[in-house]
Amino acid sequence: MIIAASNVTTLFLLNALSFIPVIVSLLLIRSHELHSQVPSSQKRDKPQKTWQSLREGLAYVWSTPEIILMVLVVGLVLLFGSNFNVILPLFATDRLHVGASGFGFLSAAAGIGALLAALWLAWSNQPATPRSVLLGMLAFGILEIAFSFSPIYILSLLLIASIGFSEELFAMRAMTTLQTITPEHLTGRVTSVQVLFFDGSLPLGYLLMGWLSATFGAPHAMLTGALLSLLIAAAAWLWWRKT
Repeated sequence: MIIAASNVTTLFLLNALSFIPVIVSLLLIRSHELHSQVPSSQKRDKPQKTWQSLREGLAYVWSTPEIILMVLVVGLVLLFGSNFNVILPLFATDRLHVGASGFGFLSAAAGIGALLAALWLAWSNQPATPRSVLLGMLAFGILEIAFSFSPIYILSLLLIASIGFSEELFAMRAMTTLQTITPEHLTGRVTSVQVLFFDGSLPLGYLLMGWLSATFGAPHAMLTGALLSLLIAAAAWLWWRKT
């Protein structure tokens, strides 16, 4: 919407200015008042090196089926499916023909869906389980497939909002489940592995989606990512049922 009303320069300027309150808040933190809590039963060993900690986290993840599901499978789904935002401008201009303002509403719809999911998770009493994560990933893949075929703008708005909802749902539940089933002394190591897979998968996914879009077009690129995400989620579901 800002692009339609002004230009891209204004959008980037406002985005840069939005970081100022966060930076000021960080500068106001009194670091000397921060204290780490070390359990009395835990030995005060020398801090581990980053790679050593990461290796221990990977070893534990690989030996625990629930953790593999929460880290590896979710990371792969994010790799192939959670990069739709980079091709939304192509959908807005080439597929739906709604221009910059229409792209703004598409992006806002995805954000609103994610916000609603976060609020629902905060108010819901339902526990996070591997089953709920798998169902969320399956719904995510199906909704993305539907969006890739949609030629109707209003329908696309509803679908992209649902995609944002389901993505936030399974990602947050995966992180919650990971925190609850990981032993306390391994939480930091496993969390570092999770961040490696979750955040590290996004740039690779952007690169893949950009190449697919340039080669086959945005709808086919999103369909490919959605199908891969759905296949991974379905395979994980079958594997989970057998374990």
